[in-house]
Amino acid sequence: MGINYAVQDAVAAARVLVPALGGGAGKAAVPDTSDDAVDRACAAVQARRERPTALMQRIQRAGHRVIATGRVGRLVDNPPTRMQRAVLRTALPVLKPLLARLVGYGFRPERL
Repeated sequence: MGINYAVQDAVAAARVLVPALGGGAGKAAVPDTSDDAVDRACAAVQARRERPTALMQRIQRAGHRVIATGRVGRLVDNPPTRMQRAVLRTALPVLKPLLARLVGYGFRPERL
């Protein structure tokens, strides 16, 4: 998940920093490339990317704790009851694509 977030951070930074650094194509006005403008652009990137990154890190830490301790909450009996199997058969096809999308794109995906 780290590389996905690194790429998304780079896309967000490029979208905000390129105009602040004067690389915006098609702009008639002279861009403001002062230190303050660049600092504001960096703060905007930080504000945009901080929360999704923190949320994903929290999920990763929880997963690592479960793996490290070997203690998984007892959600399903071993073997699962008939009712638990029915719930799993219904829920897993819905949850799998949602979880795959969350892992692949994160909480706030960036678009080029």
